[in-house]
Amino acid sequence: MQSSIMLFFCPDEYWQSLEVAHNIVFKYGYLTWEWKEKLRGFLHPLIFAVLYKILQIFQLDKNWILILSPRILQAAFASLCDLFVWKISIDWFNKSVAKFSLLLNLISWLAFYLSTRTLANSLETTLIIVALYYYQKPKISQQNFGIFLFSIGFIVRPTSATIFIFLIFHMIFSRIKTWRKRIEFVALRLFPISFSVFIVSVLLDSFLFGSFTIVQINFLKFNFLEDRGSFYGTHEWFWFLSFATPLILTSLLPFFIHGVFVEMRKNTPNKVLLPFWIILFDIAFYSISSHKEFRFIYPIHPLMVIYSASSLSRIISSFSSSFSDDPKTEKEVDFVSPKKEEKTQTKPRKTRSKFWGNLILSVLIITQLGQGVYLGYVHQKGRIDVFSFIQKETESFEQKNQEISVLFLTPCHSTPFYSHIHKNISMDFLDCSPSSEPNYVDEADRFFANPLDFLHKRFLSDPQNVHLPSHLILFDSILPKIESFLKENSYQECARFFNSHFPVDRELQKYLLVFCSTS
Repeated sequence: MQSSIMLFFCPDEYWQSLEVAHNIVFKYGYLTWEWKEKLRGFLHPLIFAVLYKILQIFQLDKNWILILSPRILQAAFASLCDLFVWKISIDWFNKSVAKFSLLLNLISWLAFYLSTRTLANSLETTLIIVALYYYQKPKISQQNFGIFLFSIGFIVRPTSATIFIFLIFHMIFSRIKTWRKRIEFVALRLFPISFSVFIVSVLLDSFLFGSFTIVQINFLKFNFLEDRGSFYGTHEWFWFLSFATPLILTSLLPFFIHGVFVEMRKNTPNKVLLPFWIILFDIAFYSISSHKEFRFIYPIHPLMVIYSASSLSRIISSFSSSFSDDPKTEKEVDFVSPKKEEKTQTKPRKTRSKFWGNLILSVLIITQLGQGVYLGYVHQKGRIDVFSFIQKETESFEQKNQEISVLFLTPCHSTPFYSHIHKNISMDFLDCSPSSEPNYVDEADRFFANPLDFLHKRFLSDPQNVHLPSHLILFDSILPKIESFLKENSYQECARFFNSHFPVDRELQKYLLVFCSTS
């Protein structure tokens, strides 16, 4: 079901993965400013480039297959994450908690909405969860495999180093007791594995960029040392705690708080509290940067889910719900004061107990899946649907031996691009590349500040040399400001797509409109 989620969330799922992969395989596709600044590594888009290449070899590179197949591949990665959330929960807690961990991760609105998207954050989450499972194992071979996966995660998205660094210090100063073994761990295991992966990444990026490149250093410099990511918006340092964490958990938030509270009060094994310290460390690190997005902390979301599952397991057990292993008995659990010992009594299951347990589960399923389904199948629908229309228009123009040209008068990167049309046609959009120049205003901001003036300067400044696009794509909110331009230049509305019930970006963008030139 999740792999069928095709609606727009954020530009990076297209412009930093599929668009790059399409450019590599089919030799056309737009590379954004991040690639010119060498801030992104090629490992992640190469995964989809390999998929595209296989489809091309077998002549299966149809537009709908190119759109759907990356989702199916990412769905496989997401399933792997679900599996290892369950396995980690067994290691840290027990099978009862593992059942609820798997359930909550499957119904979680955030996992439902993000896990199958072609974002680096989605793959990063799977890599971190699988790596964490192996890294905590007693066997050296399993720990080494965990180090390898953490290293891959760092290459996919350099910020995953925060979790890896925390776990390295935990291993050195908590699990390894002597300095001799600590040195052996770093010199003979950690350094050779992680440095080998890093070298391969540098060679790969240098080859594809055409010059020696260390993407991770560029990324660190741009986002943290120079803080140029703030060009795309800033938040207060406490935003992840005050807004992002409640947002990604929603109805799971009280269960997460309760789960952590119980484990903190118990004489809990160190490994059970370890994910809580990972969560805090990761949030603290991301809080340093002024530019913040809730998807940045998606990799620690499964850890929050596991604590929520621990709480839910206690509460449901106390209600003797249908999740109880023995239908004739119930466990009376004090889920507020864990210092009291659990008592098990044999007595008939009460209908009222089942009712309360099932009510809690029903509320969670409705609130989590309801939000996930709306966001995944309704919200920002027009940004994707418009490409079916453009695809048909392109075919119609080709039959008439005419050239189609499309201009997106929307906030930059508001839609996919060549990866969703698979035709090398003329397309353009309002650029929003950042600049270190003082008082710099990008093209998109200039347009929205004065749309009519922008269009006249771009297309009508030279009456002898007017080249207007055949199709203009814009949101209905901007239409009143440029309606006179459209009428003067013989544009008529030829398609309208529902997009959103709620404001996105600057304002409500309820419909995405297509205007076709009639001249």
